[in-house]
Amino acid sequence: MEERIRIAEKFFLRQMLCPRQNDIINQAAREIVSCKGTLSVSGLAEECFVSSRQLERLFHEYIGITPKKFCNLVRYQCLWNEILRNPGFRILDAVERYGYTDQSHLMREFKQYHTMDIGKAKMYACHNVENIQYIPRESLV
Repeated sequence: MEERIRIAEKFFLRQMLCPRQNDIINQAAREIVSCKGTLSVSGLAEECFVSSRQLERLFHEYIGITPKKFCNLVRYQCLWNEILRNPGFRILDAVERYGYTDQSHLMREFKQYHTMDIGKAKMYACHNVENIQYIPRESLV
C-alpha cells in the first residue's frame, strides 16, 4: 500500500512541476484581457480558429472554467479597477464601455462577485487600503 502511495505522490508531483500550456488558451486569454472581457465566446473562438465547443473543452481542461466565466471575471476586474482609480467614474459610461445590456445588468454582475453595491464596495476598499497598491487621492472622496 505504501508503495502505491509513493508512486501516486511521485506522479502528482511530476504533474504539478510540469507546466502545461496550450497556444490556443494563451491566445484566447490575451484576446480576452486586451478586450477587457467584452468578447463573445463565438467571436473569441473565431479569433482562435476553433469551434466554440472546442474552446470550452480547452478552457475546462487548462483553466477549469468556461471562456464566458473567464470573460466575466476579466470584465469585472477591469470594472472594479476603473471604479477605484477613476475619480470621475460614471456607471452609465461603464455600461457602454464594458458591454453590459443596462445598468441593472452591471449592478447584478458586480454584486455577484462583490456581494455589495458599488458605493459600499468602494467605501470599504478605500477605508481598508492595505490590499490596494495605488488609488489616486481624488478617488478616495
